[in-house]
Amino acid sequence: MRLNSELLYEQIEQLKLPRLTIDLDGTVICTGAKVAWAARGFNPHHRKAPSYYPLLAHLAQTGQILGLKNRPGNVHDSKGAEVFLSQLLAELRARFGRALPLELRMDAAFSNKSCSSCSPGQNCGYAVKVPLH
Repeated sequence: MRLNSELLYEQIEQLKLPRLTIDLDGTVICTGAKVAWAARGFNPHHRKAPSYYPLLAHLAQTGQILGLKNRPGNVHDSKGAEVFLSQLLAELRARFGRALPLELRMDAAFSNKSCSSCSPGQNCGYAVKVPLH
């Protein structure tokens, strides 16, 4: 993982992006019935199938995956997001410094915990998509 991160960060440095926009979201991955750590959860297409529900952070400008946290299929979107995001932001800050602006894009499930990782001194903005009911 460390080698993958180093190669990815070298590519990002070469692009000389004015800011890094990070999309954070969970995604459902169906598994077989005998796969370890899979669980039935929210899967609208295969309701009874065991699945994983990994948390993904990817760079919006390039689509490259910055981080992944594998989870069973029966967890809430934000489960483990605060620690995951704090570690990712710390790693990005260690590599690119505080001068490079970071932006987070996420849906409402992440709003209450994940945004606390973006304190005003970190030059980190965020947008949260919320439903209007």
